Amino acid sequence: MSEQGTRSVVTFLRNVYNRLGLLVCVGVPCLLVAIALHLTFGAGRSYTWMRPVKILWIVARTGYFPTAACAAYLLGEASRFSLDDVRRLAGRLREPIALSPHRQRVLAAVAMAVAALAIASLVEDYVLTDFFALAILAASAGFRHVSRAQYASAMKQLVFIAVVFTFVSYGFTIEKALLFRFRNPHDAQIVAVERFFFRTEPHRIVAAFAALHPTVVALADRVYYLLFHHMAIVSIFFIGAHAPRRRAEFIAALAICYWIGGIAYYAWPGLGPRYFDPHAYAYLGHQRLSTNYFYRVLFENTYAVSQNRPGAFDTYDYVACMPSLHMAHELVMLYFARSSKIFFALSLAFTSFTAFAVVALGWHYPLDIVFGGLIAAVAIVIAQRQRDRIFPARVLL
Repeated sequence: MSEQGTRSVVTFLRNVYNRLGLLVCVGVPCLLVAIALHLTFGAGRSYTWMRPVKILWIVARTGYFPTAACAAYLLGEASRFSLDDVRRLAGRLREPIALSPHRQRVLAAVAMAVAALAIASLVEDYVLTDFFALAILAASAGFRHVSRAQYASAMKQLVFIAVVFTFVSYGFTIEKALLFRFRNPHDAQIVAVERFFFRTEPHRIVAAFAALHPTVVALADRVYYLLFHHMAIVSIFFIGAHAPRRRAEFIAALAICYWIGGIAYYAWPGLGPRYFDPHAYAYLGHQRLSTNYFYRVLFENTYAVSQNRPGAFDTYDYVACMPSLHMAHELVMLYFARSSKIFFALSLAFTSFTAFAVVALGWHYPLDIVFGGLIAAVAIVIAQRQRDRIFPARVLL
């Protein structure tokens, strides 16, 4: 091909990339690879397509989630103002308020609040504070002066993100499910590397501490499974902060973690310390933990695929410990929470305890956290450098 022809092809590809964006141009090839793997090595296996939607529904209906979401939203709103802005706002509040120009906004706020409370009344898990929080969130959304076109644009963006979430989950699940069809566990090597650097086995130190503190283990079991709740709360923080570009970077970084992490599993695969060193984690069996249920389910699913036994591909429910994508996502969220000191402090406490939980519950080695952090750093850099080309031009946030 001539130099001019090469330039034409490069220009064409650049234009396609600029129009379609990072998530589409990277996501579609990853999706096609996942489909090819599914058809070749998992022929006849169905996939639980509705599982990501169910996860989002579980998140939304969890008790205290609306309260946490409202707090995040208000912290996001507060992050936009300096002390001088607050003083000016306080001065305006002392002035007489003319309600007539704002009548439509007030009516919209009341209508949205009533509608939210009516829907919330159908959810049995909500507590009293959740109803107040939903009323505040809905009234705030209704009070904003937005046109029908803006509402339509917001819905279009929401649908696009939901589709991306669904297909990213599919591709990641297929790669994770087939891991031990192609690779053998390298847990012994992972432990040997940790022993070389630390002169001990750090997962056993964490396990020994956890064995003496069952209350801490129970809390870790609760916190570990709040990953998607945390994702949603950080997204709501950005809505409150009116920071669509940072929210776009955040969403892209999460997706990139899945894409890189799904491939990284094959470099140095591991089952995790609870499977490799079950005696050190015997204390987990003495408590009623969600982890005990998932410990069996994930192993059964992983073994079934490795033995080519029929069954559905269950979203996320497979064993793979190196690197820790759980911590990769937590560190991404921690990075993007830094625009608010209070929100960052809360996120830092949550992320720090999650780092303890992933080891105390036997899912990951400490070394997994380190490599998870590296993946998070790469994902953040890519998302920030491509901030103007993350979404397709027609659904720009």
